[in-house]
Amino acid sequence: MLKNAIVIPLTALLTLGLPLTGNSEGAVRVFDCESRQLCTGADACQTTNTALTLRMAPKTLSADGAGQYTMTFNNSGVTVEALSAAGPYLWTVADTRYTLLVSSNTELLLHTLTLTPAPTASVQFLMCSVQ
Repeated sequence: MLKNAIVIPLTALLTLGLPLTGNSEGAVRVFDCESRQLCTGADACQTTNTALTLRMAPKTLSADGAGQYTMTFNNSGVTVEALSAAGPYLWTVADTRYTLLVSSNTELLLHTLTLTPAPTASVQFLMCSVQ
């Protein structure tokens, strides 16, 4: 039963056209997202309505969808590591580490961890469409 609960949402993601397979090499995906909520602690969440666009182009992918993408993020290009076809997607900019997690067909989580001067973290809840 649990296996079906995991397989069915992953199958739905595959049909969305997310950059999930080695065959997508050269296919650019654009995530048009809206940040709905930003949380910085257990009880420290605030409602947001901020637009965020992530443009991902495959660089090198294995047959299972793991590999590297070039992503436009905050108006600059970064290299993203995908640990599997469905993520997570990981990248670093300066002292900040990012993790993008797919949680449903339209919902993603963006975890941000800044290490200096003292470690701080936040989670953004995103609603996205994929082109």
